[in-house]
Amino acid sequence: MVKGDTSGDFHMALKDLMKGDRIESPYLDDHQANIDAEILHKSGEGRVGTDEKTFVRILANHTPWYNAHVSRMYAKKYGHDLKKAIRKETSGDFERLMKALVTEPYEYWADRLYHAMKGAGTDDKTLVYVFSILTQTELQHVSKLFYDKHHKELHKMVDGDTSGHYKHALLALLGK
Repeated sequence: MVKGDTSGDFHMALKDLMKGDRIESPYLDDHQANIDAEILHKSGEGRVGTDEKTFVRILANHTPWYNAHVSRMYAKKYGHDLKKAIRKETSGDFERLMKALVTEPYEYWADRLYHAMKGAGTDDKTLVYVFSILTQTELQHVSKLFYDKHHKELHKMVDGDTSGHYKHALLALLGK
């Protein structure tokens, strides 16, 4: 299905991710993160044209926590994080995927929840999905990140964007 529905760099990245062989070590190696930050710079902003294969090789084969660490190392060396570099060097679905790969999961979920409720209308599919895959403890952590990043209380946005038993269930999961 991926082969028929995707193409280009996005397709290449999805194929790599679907192999399921990324390095799952919880240890964040500062030395290797610095090396990877330098390699990513040389493959993107540090040259004319972008070597997307190198971005995929590094980012699709490590955990988001490691990639976020590489992004912090990148920021120390080059004055901005990998998300900004990715935004400058890529576009479309490939850009969104690469940025997701350098975002720690709980921050990613906080952003998804915010975007599901900001503005007119509510993306209930996203709300149901996120609330169904995270534990109550994880939701409380996401709620704190949500406030830190977006300066809004998650439970207040849920209260304003949902109703009935649905609203009460989501608020109960948030411990409210």
